[in-house]
Amino acid sequence: MNLRRLLEQSRANIDTNSRTLSSSSDASSRQFFDMLGEVVQPASLTHSASPSYHETVRATIPYTQSALEFELMCKHPNAYQILEPHGPSEAVANALLTFAESPFRSQLTIGEVSPPSRLRQKHALCDASLRDLQISYWTTVPVSNDTAASIISLYLENMHPVLGTFDADLFLGDLLAHKLRFCSPFLVNAVLYYGCHPYTVFDATAPSLAWQLYDEANKMWEADQSTDSLLHVAALANMAYAGSSNGHDKDGMKYLKLARKMADRLGLEDGDPDSAPHVSETNPLSDDTRSRAHIAWGYFCVTCGYAFYYQHPPTRATPSLFIPGSPGFKLPSYMGTTINHICKFWRLCREIVILYSGAPENTAERVPLAAMESKYQQLLALAEEFAVEPSQGTRVPHHIAIFHPESISAASLRQLKRLMIEMRLYYSQAIYNIYWHPSLLFIANAVLANSANDPEWQFYFMACLYGYGVLSTAYPVASLCFKGLLALAVESGKMPASRARFLAQELSRHGEQHDPTKSYSGIQMNLDVGELKERPGTVEELASRLESTVLAETDDAEVEDDALFDELINFS
Repeated sequence: MNLRRLLEQSRANIDTNSRTLSSSSDASSRQFFDMLGEVVQPASLTHSASPSYHETVRATIPYTQSALEFELMCKHPNAYQILEPHGPSEAVANALLTFAESPFRSQLTIGEVSPPSRLRQKHALCDASLRDLQISYWTTVPVSNDTAASIISLYLENMHPVLGTFDADLFLGDLLAHKLRFCSPFLVNAVLYYGCHPYTVFDATAPSLAWQLYDEANKMWEADQSTDSLLHVAALANMAYAGSSNGHDKDGMKYLKLARKMADRLGLEDGDPDSAPHVSETNPLSDDTRSRAHIAWGYFCVTCGYAFYYQHPPTRATPSLFIPGSPGFKLPSYMGTTINHICKFWRLCREIVILYSGAPENTAERVPLAAMESKYQQLLALAEEFAVEPSQGTRVPHHIAIFHPESISAASLRQLKRLMIEMRLYYSQAIYNIYWHPSLLFIANAVLANSANDPEWQFYFMACLYGYGVLSTAYPVASLCFKGLLALAVESGKMPASRARFLAQELSRHGEQHDPTKSYSGIQMNLDVGELKERPGTVEELASRLESTVLAETDDAEVEDDALFDELINFS
């Protein structure tokens, strides 16, 4: 509006001066232009009107709000990607602020795994050999070979590229050949149990099957827990993450502690660079070394994840074995090389956790600015190694899309917002792969904390809510996170209680596949929200407060007016 008003005023001034010049005598007109030439030289006028080279180039890149962001995009294109606009704002908002599938996914050729409708077709399996699976050898749970193969395939394509808790090729070889060297009943049942979480999106009976597999995995563990085994460590790591995702953090913590004790006894927490074997394309790793390295790094990533989000102590050392995906350490094609960079990322995050350990309120007193800057530069350098150039009309695989190290700068938050929208709009995995949820957690906290200065905060907060909403079918913890964010918004005065009740009811109408009263999560959700700094809250604590206060009220009054729904920002 201001720009339009200035333009109209300028046009009026031009018209006035034009009429004055046209009605004046020739002598007066010549005198006016002579005076104008004395005041403003043509060369200086041209110079001042021409934008700099920097400004010209920056103008060709969409969505660069500052010179700093432009510089970061130029120097670190992998960490600060150039992200194109997504189209009309109304269409984007309608696709994001709903529990339904995004209509954008059917409009593009995406470099990702097969769409959900093809999941249960045999040709959609990540490895054709899974068609020969005889699952009754590994479990007494009544599950068909086709269903078990689909669940394992879904796990290997969606969880394994990020977790990498075992060598997939060695695991599949022994799984199908009924051998026990790189496969075990405990590990198979743990993988099936965890894989049932995302499979819930495609089969409503998966939750009941998951609990049967959980009981079977527990039975296998109790029958063999006296034996220290690398495969047991892999299975325990999967049970820990499955418990966390399933809203059963207490079980998850139990399995994590068991995994840490066994890993310690097996020497997985001992970092000895001199013990690493020589490996190259011509001198590949032996099967036993590959298996140990995969499990060691997978366990390391799981443990560092708990240290990062649950404030648990990190591992004593970094594994000295070669990282999966290194030269001579090949990975299946469906995994890409993401796990290689994930391992390096958590290796750096472990150091960050150690650096920042202690009370958060005096971080500035304990951690010098130079150390913070050093870690940030290392994150940027790590991102430069992760070079991915998708072909025209395609997108990178989903496990690459979720791998983006965030920083506290506005440019990084802006990137994270755009990547979150990319994931939700264009990737079917957004509804059954939980590994992108940290972006929802960070963005929601950031926009609430900066709501006074961010005109788009309402839109992005709602997008985060619905992001958790679409994940809630597969993961009970997502329902808790949805309610936890509502509690943050209500307690910080950003959302009226009546609106929070309405949204919670919408979540219930969407259809929670799980009993919310049996879910628990210790993830720290309240990261830093203004006046709530002195009142930290885990997902469980926040969701519980919402249930006992806001949701306990039963008044049927109309939803009061609030800016959150009055007018969403013009996203285009």
